[in-house]
Amino acid sequence: MKIKNKELIQSYVLTTARYDYSVYEKRILYRIVEQLQALLKGIELKGRYPIQEDLFGDRIMTFEISNFLTSEDDKNHRRVIKALKDLNDKSFEYIGENSWELIRIIESPKMKGIGKKTTTVRFRLDKKMYDAFLDFTKGYKKFELELAMKFESVYAMRFYELFNGQNTPLTYNIPELKKMFGLEDKYNGRTGNTDFIIKVVKKAKQELDKHSPVSFNFKYKDRELKRAGKIYNILFIPYEIPKNRNVEIEKKSLQKQTSLRWDIPIDIIKELKRDFLFSEQEIKNNIEVFKQGVRLDYYRDFYSLMKAKSRSVKNPKGYFINSLKNELDSVNLEH
Repeated sequence: MKIKNKELIQSYVLTTARYDYSVYEKRILYRIVEQLQALLKGIELKGRYPIQEDLFGDRIMTFEISNFLTSEDDKNHRRVIKALKDLNDKSFEYIGENSWELIRIIESPKMKGIGKKTTTVRFRLDKKMYDAFLDFTKGYKKFELELAMKFESVYAMRFYELFNGQNTPLTYNIPELKKMFGLEDKYNGRTGNTDFIIKVVKKAKQELDKHSPVSFNFKYKDRELKRAGKIYNILFIPYEIPKNRNVEIEKKSLQKQTSLRWDIPIDIIKELKRDFLFSEQEIKNNIEVFKQGVRLDYYRDFYSLMKAKSRSVKNPKGYFINSLKNELDSVNLEH
């Protein structure tokens, strides 16, 4: 199947999450992000397989198996089945400022029409996992779907997600990277760190250099440890590769205006419009206040209180904005 290239947006919560996925598992996740892209733009899905919501807020998602393959010649249905089984068995570790939770990636995967012209894949996405996919309050990363789907190394996929659009150097220590990539139990021998650099970091860099519009150089920050044969902190320096750029994707990106939904969850935007009659422009005019407000642990309780009190004031919008500003000021003073 020819992949229609487009620029996708992935929550930074997912980009930096701790996991060890296969290439086919990542391709399934990329397609989930692609489906949810329409929701980011506020567009109702009108395809053959729209996302369905059940009574508990979970989402039922349906795809054709060809969505997870890279070409007409790719017939690895068994690898897709294995990826679905593995995702069903894995949990997503969500770490907030004051919270920690494990959420099952997907649930109840099914495949119908095996061996026929159209083979469909169907699974359930838990409401909390759905919310994690659309949680942009901690930032987001953009990437090209076609390129991401074609990487042969899952580590190239991870580094591409981390460094695409990144203009400043980043420092990671090896235990941190191993944890993020789900490799805590590997590369732990006498030459473990060196092996990790060769088999993970350098291997990913080679693939990025060949195909990606962004790659990285790296160096070790602790020279004393390096001379002693130990590697710990690594400074990654991203750089662009002009010959690998997709001109059409860049052109479309420049034409787009930043969407509110990349900064504030969709359900909160809908509530502001419904309960206080905010327009999109009015929300944009106060975007920094809303971005900070939704990060409050007690934002939901605060919102319910403001909603009730606003019924007795002449200017509900102004009352809500000023109350939220005062609340943020008091929190900042406490810290």
